[in-house]
Amino acid sequence: PANIIVRKDGCPVLVDFGLAKTVNASTDLETVTDENLLNTMVHGTLAYMSPEVMRGEIADEKSDIFSLGAVFYEMLYGERAFKAPSDAETVHLILNVDPAPSDENANKTPEWAGWLANKMLAKKREDRFEKFTDIQDIINDPTAYYSDGKAINKQKKRKKRIVLSGAIAAVVALTAIAGTQYGWQSPSVSGHINAGLEKLKNFEEKSAISEAKAHFQTVLITDPENAAATAGYSLALLGEYTDEEADPTTLDSAEAAANLAIELDDQLALAYTALARAKEYQGLMDDAKQNYEKALSLDPSEFHTLEGYGHFLWQQGKLDEAAQIYRKASTQYPQESLFYTQLGEVLRFLGEYDEAEDVLRTSLSLSPDNVLTHLTLSAVLYSKNDLVGAIAIAQQGLQIRPHSALYGNLGTFYFTLGQYGQAINSFERAIDVDGNSHSYLQWANLADAYRMNPETTEKAKIAYKRALQLLEGIMQPNDSRPTYVSRAGLYHAKAGEPKEAVVLAAKALALAPSNSSVLFRSAVTYDLAGERTTALSLIKQALDGGYPISAIKSEPDLAGMRNDPRYHQLLAEREDK
Repeated sequence: PANIIVRKDGCPVLVDFGLAKTVNASTDLETVTDENLLNTMVHGTLAYMSPEVMRGEIADEKSDIFSLGAVFYEMLYGERAFKAPSDAETVHLILNVDPAPSDENANKTPEWAGWLANKMLAKKREDRFEKFTDIQDIINDPTAYYSDGKAINKQKKRKKRIVLSGAIAAVVALTAIAGTQYGWQSPSVSGHINAGLEKLKNFEEKSAISEAKAHFQTVLITDPENAAATAGYSLALLGEYTDEEADPTTLDSAEAAANLAIELDDQLALAYTALARAKEYQGLMDDAKQNYEKALSLDPSEFHTLEGYGHFLWQQGKLDEAAQIYRKASTQYPQESLFYTQLGEVLRFLGEYDEAEDVLRTSLSLSPDNVLTHLTLSAVLYSKNDLVGAIAIAQQGLQIRPHSALYGNLGTFYFTLGQYGQAINSFERAIDVDGNSHSYLQWANLADAYRMNPETTEKAKIAYKRALQLLEGIMQPNDSRPTYVSRAGLYHAKAGEPKEAVVLAAKALALAPSNSSVLFRSAVTYDLAGERTTALSLIKQALDGGYPISAIKSEPDLAGMRNDPRYHQLLAEREDK
């Protein structure tokens, strides 16, 4: 795993205790379960989980022995015990298939070491070692492996130990080799920090977050009081928190690292930026704003501060202020495509589609392989009613690499065209690619498509529940983020829970009364809840705020409203302007 790294003196070190926590006497493992949903979900690194942990059973020492066995297997053979292209296939392997190394790797490994790994990885707990000391005894004296108890030839014993130590030395160095894999040539402290921050700029790239963490961890091993590396590590954890299923322990670790960075150096802008983002994800918006402003007062041009504060304003529905931040940032960093892409997204929400397209094409000229820019440009073209162009840009992005949100956009485009079967395929692909089953938005999109197919209506209910489960895992008590609150209200309405839906819609409107997306979501929510007059009023406000009329016309959940003369009068007045 990426959290085992090797120091310069060759000593392996376990870092990142994000999943470690004190447990209550009544439970040894935090799980999230819904018997009517898919499967029991647990926190941890999937490829190293034991079968019983995956089934939601209580973890014990034998579960840890299995996880260690997966690491030991990788050390011996240089390949993962359970490796598959998707999460679902990885789960299948762990539950049902015994690992088998390639013949080449197996022939290089002592027989007893292979037996040791296999026993640690036994599917049934009772077939594994009783305790870790049993494993240690065999490693210290491999003769214990032989059932007849006879001592083996000293020369043979020495040879086996040499082979084993060579295998361990080679594979324990995997994390050091990762430095070469990432193109590192023993860079300086500043080199590692700058490289880590550069990776965070390109967070949408595959493995960017894990590589950023590795850079910061490398610095912290030799200099644990380096404030910049600590702040960078906090930002990397926050990227991990949003890139995977939300795990509160990861968020807690990120906040702790940010606070430590400030304690180490209270004049470092990056440290306050990390704390601001942690507070934002905790739903503590006043604290987040205060820390962003502190960071800007220390360094008005810091890249990650500008990026974070612009995103914060955008999520708060303060689109004009967010656009101002991104314009300033794109002027200060004219060669950085990220700020142009984010400006284009904000302009899309403001209804400034032509300018948004121009800005995004500038971004593509700077970074032609930026999948995030393809994603945003396809959404802008969709808002301009150019479905053919939107599909073409999304397909171009997928030629660069598979991306969950691009598949999601394609699903939306096909959905608008009434191609619900193709939309389902795209949304299912969005959930499966890169193990992205933690995306609440993709589950909600999939549920919408399922609802339109008579054969999958029951699946729609399950998908909405999963979307709500994931979204509520991100939301904090008394959450003040209007996007999350309005979406939660809409999903409750679609799941047939109007009372909860209306309460959340009203809260979202109070938080962002002029945000066109929040207005439209709330309109759909109120209409599904049977409050047509309120829904029509909100649609008018959404149109006034720049929400695309094409999206309103194609929204299937407004089918009932289309029988209301007031709806047609509203659209006719809008098209006359």
